[in-house]
Amino acid sequence: MRQRLCKDSCGLTLLELALAMAIFAIALGATAQCLISYYCQLDLQERRSTAMEHCRSILNAVREVRDGAKGDFVNGVTAWVQDQEQGEGAYGALVTLMPNEAITTVCSDAATGGAPADPLLVQVTSAFNDMRGRPMTVRLATILTRS
Repeated sequence: MRQRLCKDSCGLTLLELALAMAIFAIALGATAQCLISYYCQLDLQERRSTAMEHCRSILNAVREVRDGAKGDFVNGVTAWVQDQEQGEGAYGALVTLMPNEAITTVCSDAATGGAPADPLLVQVTSAFNDMRGRPMTVRLATILTRS
C-alpha cells in the first residue's frame, strides 16, 4: 500500500510543468524589459550630458571670440558662427559630434529677437537621436554684452 501511494503522488504532471514554465517566462520577460528600459535611460542620460557639454564648449568659444573682438563684438561673433556652420564639419575643431548629432547656433537681439545687436542672445541647439531613434534636443543660451 505504501508503494502505491508514493507512485500516485510523486513527480510532476505535464500540466504542472507547463504552468511553472509559463510563470518563469513571464517573470523573465518582465525582468528583461526592466533591464532594457534601464539601459535605454542610462544611454539617453549619457547622450544628453554629451550634447550639453558640446553646447557649453561652443558657448565658451563664443565668449572667447567676444573677448577677442575689438570694437563691434556682435559682428565678430556672428561672423565666427557663420564660418563654423558653413564648414563641412561644423564645430569639428571644438567637439566630436555623436552619430546623427547636428549643432546649430542662432544669434539675435536679446531685447527684440530680431537682427543681432547688443545685448546679443546666443542659442546653441544640439539635436540627436536616442537608441530607439526618437529625436532629442538640448538647448543652451546666454546673453552677451560688451566685456
